[in-house]
Amino acid sequence: MDRACQANWPIKGENNAPCAGALLQGRGDPMKTRWWLPLNMLAWTLAMPLLSVGLRFLDQQRILAMSGSVVAAGALALVLWAAWIYARCVPAAPELSRRIGYFVAFVAAMLALGAGALWLTFWAIVAIYGH
Repeated sequence: MDRACQANWPIKGENNAPCAGALLQGRGDPMKTRWWLPLNMLAWTLAMPLLSVGLRFLDQQRILAMSGSVVAAGALALVLWAAWIYARCVPAAPELSRRIGYFVAFVAAMLALGAGALWLTFWAIVAIYGH
């Protein structure tokens, strides 16, 4: 971000929008960035039952057989998505102890959300398919 942009952001009287350089560098409005982590974690949680129901539907329609490799690919996609969320949304910290703390808190939260998503997936399958 250039110095003029840093000095004048947010520009008073001009709809309080950051300059284009700030947005392109991922340094947008800090009020909006605080929601990225919980929204991504919520989307990740809801993706698990949707993925399961979708794979089950494809298996019943004989479009894609529910095999171990298909389930493993779905699980790998969820793990990679969780890693992307951590890399993109968890704030960086200068101290190693704080980084470790953020990592432990993120992993604990994702494990709790994953357990909740598995519970939701089970009940979604039971509600839709009845067995």
